[in-house]
Amino acid sequence: MAHFYKHYYRFLFDDYRLSDNRLCSRIHDHYKRKGSFAIKKHVRSTDVVIDLGCGGGWTLLPYHKAGFEYYGFDYDETYIEFGKQHYNLNLFVGGVEKALKMNLKANYVSLNHVLEHTNDPVTFLTSLKPILKKNAIINISVPSLDFIWTGGGGSSTTLMGTLQLAHTVLFDSFTLNYTAKKAGFDVIHNFGGNIMITPSKSSNNTIEISKNRGKKVLNKLLLLEKSAPIRNWLIPTPLKQKAHYINYLFSLGKALQKFKLIKFGL
Repeated sequence: MAHFYKHYYRFLFDDYRLSDNRLCSRIHDHYKRKGSFAIKKHVRSTDVVIDLGCGGGWTLLPYHKAGFEYYGFDYDETYIEFGKQHYNLNLFVGGVEKALKMNLKANYVSLNHVLEHTNDPVTFLTSLKPILKKNAIINISVPSLDFIWTGGGGSSTTLMGTLQLAHTVLFDSFTLNYTAKKAGFDVIHNFGGNIMITPSKSSNNTIEISKNRGKKVLNKLLLLEKSAPIRNWLIPTPLKQKAHYINYLFSLGKALQKFKLIKFGL
């Protein structure tokens, strides 16, 4: 997997016609427009931050400027060098194995559009435990089946537009929850393509799967494909970039899950 992301991923999925600097600068501007240049409210000034799959360290810039102890890891050497040369960021070529060799322990780990690229998400999440401090938080964002209704969040408004060669899994809220629990984590917050988890204090992390879940998912996918032309016509492109807000409007119960963060002092 490391070989693929080091040598081929950027050529296949980024605009390889651009020079390295222009490409990295464009991605940097994209994250700036998304409002990703902000320190998460649940991260304390004394916390150690690790970003796996950090690219050029775009979302680590606020932590760098605020004086945090942080580490970014990515297999793409071009992105890593860009972040180090242009922003003097603390970045390293590699992934979890590199963090382990460095004997790092983090309070906060970011996986921004990373988990869907792993061959075995459960095994991957389990492999993170040695780099976690007590009560550490992992913040995971993925393209989600839940967001195909409106697009955005890394998802298209169609199934075929959302699927990608490099994505081994297409999650929804249920499968994200299932993956986290099976890997031995408690779920703090879970909505659409975002889930926050912490190492479980219980040995019982079983989760029931309804017998007809497969049929329900298939019917949902069929409905999504049939309704795609209408949804594409109704939903303007700028609104698709705020898809998670639209989903909150249609799911008040899910929105209220955010109040769970209060219990954790987040």
